Amino acid sequence: MKKAPSHDTIQHAFAMLDPTYLQTYQTQFNQLLNQNENQKIKKLLH
Repeated sequence: MKKAPSHDTIQHAFAMLDPTYLQTYQTQFNQLLNQNENQKIKKLLH
């Protein structure tokens, strides 16, 4: 059985990402949710 990565690993990975990129991605994701695209997103995530 594989273990989930530790919080330190996840924190390190996110620290390497550009905050501007993350903010842009989050904004676009929120816009999709607001446009009733949530069913399509649910299919992508499952």
